[in-house]
Amino acid sequence: MKYPNLVSTLLFCLSSASLSAAVTYVDATMANTDNAAGGADSTWLDGNDASVSGTATDGSADSDGQWRYRGGFGSDGIFEATGSTAEAENAVGIVTTIGGLADGTYDIYVFFRASTTGADNYNIKASLSPTVTDSDVYRQNNTRSLSSGTLGIDSAGLTFEAGAAPSTANGDSRVLLYGIIGQAVVSGGSDVDIYIDDLPALGYTGDGGLSAVRTWYDGVGFEGHPRALLSPSRWPESSRAASPPPLVRPISCRRSRN
Repeated sequence: MKYPNLVSTLLFCLSSASLSAAVTYVDATMANTDNAAGGADSTWLDGNDASVSGTATDGSADSDGQWRYRGGFGSDGIFEATGSTAEAENAVGIVTTIGGLADGTYDIYVFFRASTTGADNYNIKASLSPTVTDSDVYRQNNTRSLSSGTLGIDSAGLTFEAGAAPSTANGDSRVLLYGIIGQAVVSGGSDVDIYIDDLPALGYTGDGGLSAVRTWYDGVGFEGHPRALLSPSRWPESSRAASPPPLVRPISCRRSRN
């Protein structure tokens, strides 16, 4: 063939163009979420989302160090931490697992609900490491919100895979925000674990007057890099190897002008 590299590059560009840059949303449920330290669901959750038992029950707003299931919000309910505005609380760390992904590299997202009311402060901690720290905070940008942490982004700007999108019905002055936690490499069918925690609230009288300091955890998401989603037989001939080629290697897909 006279121009093998050109042909293989064009085939790669056509293949990549058919792979839309879309996020797959994975709702957090009792079926895929557990206490990060191990233990039964009763060690981290008050209430039931019906994903395991078939019966949904909202949890209480007690300051008990647990997450609270609240139906009627988010995508088929949310897990709320530090939901009491009058008491201090520090919920246990939890982990949501994504399984069944093809080998490759994925951007990993966390989704949480926030309030559009200036006096509220909704936030979440999310990490790909079991050690979740204060540097892993994602927050809303209200007039009385935290001064540190990564600002959550309105999910209205994202494109989701068909049939794998979160609920857009926010209601009650809420908005769905997201943060990109980092990249995870799936090898040999390995799972991806996303570690979630709340930012402990000091209670209504000790948090500077914030009337709602809480976490509304909705779910996680993933987005695969085009090359990771293509089998090696479909890579350009010059890029085939035992492992995927560098993800940042530029390839021009523009049509030449005559």
